[in-house]
Amino acid sequence: CDNDITKKHGKLIYKHLEEVFCRGNLKLTNSVLAWLKNVLVLGKQSKIMLVLYSQTHGAGKSLWWEHLLKMVVGEQIFSKTADFKTMLDSRFTEALMDKTLCLIEEIPAFRYDGSRGSGAVWSKTKSYITDRVQQGEKKFKSARGWENYNNFVGLTNNPNCMHPEIPARRAIMLAISNDRAGDTKYHSALVDALED
Repeated sequence: CDNDITKKHGKLIYKHLEEVFCRGNLKLTNSVLAWLKNVLVLGKQSKIMLVLYSQTHGAGKSLWWEHLLKMVVGEQIFSKTADFKTMLDSRFTEALMDKTLCLIEEIPAFRYDGSRGSGAVWSKTKSYITDRVQQGEKKFKSARGWENYNNFVGLTNNPNCMHPEIPARRAIMLAISNDRAGDTKYHSALVDALED
């Protein structure tokens, strides 16, 4: 019986990925699954950032990722930031040292708006995505480098959030379905599945 429940939960998790995140596109679903395998199973730096865009709140983009990553990856190697601009802070770089995956909860609309704007953040993000080695330093301590295993998932309600100079090979943007937005019964079942 428990095995049947686990299978049912697994199907629901996959269904959410395929039907909500990828809008039934099997090729895109397989690309995301390959990305997840690289990150979660093989522990590799994918050099591709996933960005999930939804026109409305409550579509289930953060719920799925937060629960999946906490349950599968674990909080020791999973980090989260609610403010895109914190990625410019040297302390953020240091905080990534022992992490495999970072969830960025809200990417704002893209603007070239100075040294602390989203354009500057994207320029820094590109190095997080592609560089094999990261450099960081703490106050009163020497700078040090470490091998970069980090991967990023970004969530946004802004369709124009991407830096125009970030090449397509470095980011996959999923315009997710809003069909399940506000469906509390469905999302409650999804949470149960993710926590199984």
